[in-house]
Amino acid sequence: MSLADRDALLSRLAGVAWPAGPLLDALALLPEADVLDVGAGDGGLLRAWRARGHRGRLAGVDPAPGPGVQAGTAGALPFPEGAFDAALFVRSLSHVPDARGALREARRVLRPGGHLVLAVHGAGHLRALWQAAGEAASGPGPEVALLDLLRAEGFTAARQDVQAPVRLSRTQGTRLMELYGRAPQWEEGRFPLEDALHLVVLTAKP
Repeated sequence: MSLADRDALLSRLAGVAWPAGPLLDALALLPEADVLDVGAGDGGLLRAWRARGHRGRLAGVDPAPGPGVQAGTAGALPFPEGAFDAALFVRSLSHVPDARGALREARRVLRPGGHLVLAVHGAGHLRALWQAAGEAASGPGPEVALLDLLRAEGFTAARQDVQAPVRLSRTQGTRLMELYGRAPQWEEGRFPLEDALHLVVLTAKP
């Protein structure tokens, strides 16, 4: 199943448009800023931004672009130097074969003083559900590796943790696991389950 299917279900459960709504609430970008979404997919984040009345340029690039998104890859962005005030990788950098090369490309298209924004599901994302399914993650979340990567490329980053509470029934938990390709056998008495959605937002400057 697609990421869009999971996001649609999570949005219904949390009562917010996940992750676009909380992410846009967290970002402190001027309404006139020119923004590039790298790995924009179907353009959902760009549409949500436009719906909020953003006045600056909103561009997206993706190898398999949806409507309003330009074809291209993170390693060879089809834009000139200094074209944007901000470049975003929202749950997309981990899918790029050369992440360091993608960060260098993002730096190239940023204007002086521009921001690079990386967003990834944090260690607390659906933690209780994964624990109930017997697949609890151990160790740090993926944001730790991203922070190390940013530092290696000469960026300094600030971190924000965005969370939304959810209460899951057994049926809802089973459906979510199906969307992750899992079919767990639940222990009796585990539901309803109090859980949370978790997005880590790293805002970096060269």
